[in-house]
Amino acid sequence: MNEKCEHKCSGNNIGLKIRNAPEVYNLKNEWEFKPGDIISVKTERGVEAATVIPSCSVNYSEIGKQDSFLKKIKTRLSDEELEKFNKNLENEKIALETFREKVQKHELPMKVIEVYYMLDRSRIMFYYYAENKVDFRKLVRELAGIYRTRIEMRQVGIRDEAKIRGGLGPCGLITCCKRFLYDFSSISMKMAKDQEIMLNPSKISGICGRLMCCLKYEQKNYVDSKEGEPSLGMIVQVKDRTGKITTLNKNKKTVMVEFDDGDFKEFSIEFLEKNNCFIDVETEDDKKGEGKK
Repeated sequence: MNEKCEHKCSGNNIGLKIRNAPEVYNLKNEWEFKPGDIISVKTERGVEAATVIPSCSVNYSEIGKQDSFLKKIKTRLSDEELEKFNKNLENEKIALETFREKVQKHELPMKVIEVYYMLDRSRIMFYYYAENKVDFRKLVRELAGIYRTRIEMRQVGIRDEAKIRGGLGPCGLITCCKRFLYDFSSISMKMAKDQEIMLNPSKISGICGRLMCCLKYEQKNYVDSKEGEPSLGMIVQVKDRTGKITTLNKNKKTVMVEFDDGDFKEFSIEFLEKNNCFIDVETEDDKKGEGKK
C-alpha cells in the first residue's frame, strides 16, 4: 500500500487484470475480494479468469456498458474452477508448441507469440505477429480438429508482442508495457530531441525495436522547463563584448559563451537575465525583407 497516495488506497478500491485485456478495471470492492484472488468474469470474449490487484484509482469502470469490454463480475473461483484454471495454463504451454509446429509445417510467414484459453474453454486464442496478411485457413482447420473448440487467430503488432512476452528494458527493469502500461501512446523522435538525449537507436529503443514509451513520461516537464530559457546560438552582450551561446547546462543553470575574439566563458543564466545581456540580432534576410516593404 502506498501511504503517500493522494487517494489513500483502501480495501474499497480494487483493480481487475484480465490477461491480454485492453486495460485494468478499477472497481468499488462490493464483493470483499482481496488482492491475489482469482475470480470469474464475463467479457466480450466469454468467461475468463481475472486477478484482483490493489487500486488507488477513483475513476471507476462502468461494468456492463455496451462499449465496455468487462460485462459482469461473477465470483471467486471454486477449488474445482481453480484447478481447471491451472490446468489451462499448463495446456497453453503445450498448445504453444503445437501451434509452432503447425506453423512450420504449413510454412506460414508468421511468428508465434502466445496461446490463451478461455476459462470455460469455449475458445482458444492463438496470438501471432506477421508483417503481411497470412492465409491460415488450413492451419485453423487442423487446430480445430485437435482441440475440438472454437479457434481464434489474433494478429498483434510488434509493440503488442513485447507487451505479451515481457522482458527487461535498457534500464534493467521489466518493461513498462508488461507491468502497467495498457495503452500505447504515440512516441516521436522529437521527444528525444527535446530531452537532449543522444539519438542512438540502441539507447532510445525498447526491446520491441520502437522508441521507448518512457520518453513520454517527463516530456511535459522538459517542454515546460524550456519556456523562457536561452537557446544555443543565441547572441549575448556582456559589457563591451559580444558572443553566442554554445553550451547550455540545465543542472547548473549556466551557459557557455564563445566571444568574437575566440574566448570562452561560463555565465549563470540569472546573471545574463539580470543584466539584460540577451540581444536580438536581425539576420541579413530579415533586413532585406524589411527593405522590400
